[in-house]
Amino acid sequence: MDALGMIETKGMLAAIEASDVMLKTAEVTIVSQEKVGGGLVATLVAGDVAAVKTSVDAASTAVKRLSTESLFVTDVIPRPDKMLKNIIFDDKIESENSTKEQALDDSKPVVDNKVSVVERQIVKEATTPDSKSIGKINENHLMTVIADNTAAEKYLNGFKINDLRSLVRSQPGLAADKKNFYQLSKENIIKELIKYYRSKK
Repeated sequence: MDALGMIETKGMLAAIEASDVMLKTAEVTIVSQEKVGGGLVATLVAGDVAAVKTSVDAASTAVKRLSTESLFVTDVIPRPDKMLKNIIFDDKIESENSTKEQALDDSKPVVDNKVSVVERQIVKEATTPDSKSIGKINENHLMTVIADNTAAEKYLNGFKINDLRSLVRSQPGLAADKKNFYQLSKENIIKELIKYYRSKK
């Protein structure tokens, strides 16, 4: 990531407003949103330096319009150290993996009752050890659904943006300059992946 932008707000309403404004203002990706405690919510975005600065400034202004007390603190770190990724992503990956494991076991109650039967099937197919997979994405399954735009989008949407970027990195012919994919939104990465895998069929 070229830059990391952070905004800490009081209350979920302010956090949602900040997130919406940041995504609409510039080409950034939300990498994390955490409830810090005491009513504070920290939202982290990544992108190029100019985009992150613009999005954080716009979000700061929007949150202040809601209430002068809604904004707690903001910060932008240009070219963050690679070790910061361990701090930002480790807890998130761990909690997501435990939710997926629970979703696979039908005898356990699903914590997130929004996990549908289709999403459970996606997780099962993506973690099948006998199939060729990149990270958690099952390429064989992707090739079977690639003709149906909706099915392919739904399948790829079930994965984190980092999983999609791993798939991009594993394909030599996908992008001449893979660095550009770090600036794309999840939706645009999915479109590029679908276009690429259709050309392989």
